[in-house]
Amino acid sequence: ADTKFQLIALDIDGTLRDETGRVTTFMKDILSECQDRGAILVAATGRTRISAMNYLMELPMIELLASFQGSLITRCTTDEFLWSTYMCSDQINRALDYLEEKEIEKVAYSGDQVYVEKMTDWAHSYGLRTGVNIIEVDDLRSVQENVFRILAVGGAEEIKRIEREMKNRFSSSLYATRSLPHFCEILNRDAGKDKALQWLCEFYGINSNAVVSFGNGFNDVEMLKWSGLGVAIEGGETPALEAADDIALAVNKDGVGRYLEQLICDERIGR
Repeated sequence: ADTKFQLIALDIDGTLRDETGRVTTFMKDILSECQDRGAILVAATGRTRISAMNYLMELPMIELLASFQGSLITRCTTDEFLWSTYMCSDQINRALDYLEEKEIEKVAYSGDQVYVEKMTDWAHSYGLRTGVNIIEVDDLRSVQENVFRILAVGGAEEIKRIEREMKNRFSSSLYATRSLPHFCEILNRDAGKDKALQWLCEFYGINSNAVVSFGNGFNDVEMLKWSGLGVAIEGGETPALEAADDIALAVNKDGVGRYLEQLICDERIGR
């Protein structure tokens, strides 16, 4: 018989959530149905914990959150931290040294706080948009506690080059990924959505073959490849579409919901 999917991993932006940010009743019903059938629902996102939690308020059936590209796993109902992987001083300094000469803005994420060296227009609007508190410091190297990631923000070409170079030079010590064309994120090498899912599978005693994941971005590639069934979203980034086993309808057509509805009809969701 076909594998039943026991764990459903969902990227948020561009996968579950479209530009309008609304959540349809259809999507809520389908996700609830998956939960009723015994599947575990996980949101796997590059968002900060706070920003992701704000969005998930409307989706109580998603019990687990892997935020900061999978660096932190929280149980949504209790806010309990299950697993986390922070950057050590050496990784932080190495990343900042490398970015020193680049034409970019740098941001450090520590706990629920966000740090910058200059409060630029971009930093200001980013704070307003994401609802996070942004703190100005003289040198990001002074931020060493509980650092999840360093973000580089710049032109699409420069960011693409930085990601490629970091992957080549630092793959043994750092994990680099583009979350958006203008964002390159640098994290502990144990971070990544696939690593968070791997941890959850061990925690729950689930085989990776029983994981179905949905994603649309550069930062979903590893997760889509790693999962038993990786589903990209129509209109997603080319690397995601190439890494996936299948493609769901676009985000504004409730692609994830339609795809899960089909899996439910085929009796392929649940324990």
